[in-house]
Amino acid sequence: MKYTDPRYASSPGEVLWKEKRREDRMRAVGVRVVRVVHEDLGPPWPAMASRVGGLLAAPFVGPRRFRALRTDEPGGASNAA
Repeated sequence: MKYTDPRYASSPGEVLWKEKRREDRMRAVGVRVVRVVHEDLGPPWPAMASRVGGLLAAPFVGPRRFRALRTDEPGGASNAA
């Protein structure tokens, strides 16, 4: 939806470019990013799960240049009317 909805940007390419730049900024401060796509599910999932598990198990080295903030999940029980 975000690639075709004009509220996000003027073109799908612009949405993708903004998304890439946000991800670049996250990586620059040490946030680890893994993209999981539909093709990673099913038979390829064990390899992806291993990759994600390895990233989560690896200790962070160096100063932490970001902080995590807990927020309600979109559509969660606290958001229900």
